[in-house]
Amino acid sequence: VKPELDSAILHIDTTTSSSTTSSSITLPQPIPYGSSSMLLVGQNVLAIGNPFGLDQTITSGVVSALDRSVKGIAGNTISNCIQTDAAINPGNSGGPLLNSNGECIGMNTMIITTSGSNAGIGFAISMDDIRVYVEKDVDEDRMKREQEQQQLYTTSASAAAEGIGSRKMRGWLGIEIVTDPLLQSQLEKRRQKSSSGSSSSSDGIYVMKVQRNSPAYKAEIKPLSIDQQSSRTSYVGDRIIAVNSNIVNSYEELYNDLKTRVVGENISITVEDALGVRRVVYVELEEKPMD
Repeated sequence: VKPELDSAILHIDTTTSSSTTSSSITLPQPIPYGSSSMLLVGQNVLAIGNPFGLDQTITSGVVSALDRSVKGIAGNTISNCIQTDAAINPGNSGGPLLNSNGECIGMNTMIITTSGSNAGIGFAISMDDIRVYVEKDVDEDRMKREQEQQQLYTTSASAAAEGIGSRKMRGWLGIEIVTDPLLQSQLEKRRQKSSSGSSSSSDGIYVMKVQRNSPAYKAEIKPLSIDQQSSRTSYVGDRIIAVNSNIVNSYEELYNDLKTRVVGENISITVEDALGVRRVVYVELEEKPMD
């Protein structure tokens, strides 16, 4: 469950069984992903849902605004929302918002209304944000399952004799990256102001968090910090520019690189601090601790 995105990941078991047979359910093909970062105000969109119990309903409209922040039902702030005038009513939440190519660019989540029904102000959560969350959590769950299997194998004498448990686990760095476009923009402005032009390159991604005692922590990679008094003022930490000399400009690029690395592998990371000073740190990836 991710309250910040009003989202949750569900595992669907497609197998059915009885006392005599076992079979698998064939699910429909998933809707292809679109990029919400490429949207323009005025672009046509389609909302699909189940308003007032009327299933498979589709409505059309346009992108009214981008990068909206709204309050979720639990009082939490949901950032980077897509505002649309496509009719969204109770029962539409969780349904896809599509572009004209039939690609999913958002998930319908809420409306602003005084009557309880559509007033032309609806919001959808950015699909780019959802993809980062889904891929990260599914990958972490897969890594956890691999660790559990590895432990089972290594405790088995016969498996150990056959070398079953000798496969190396995926390496872990121990950082989280800033993915909110609004926060990225704010940090970039502050970096440019504080660096006094010493670094004009826009390459790189900002470090949001560094887990204690992780490889990144030991390499002294600095995360974003928050002013404890105001709770709003944020200070720029390090920006990851490259891994093994390969430039990274998004969470996806960093993720795709790191998922190929294994425990014990040494990598070089080029980072830049808030003043625009670059340095190269050398990190030995470790096995992610089990919760």
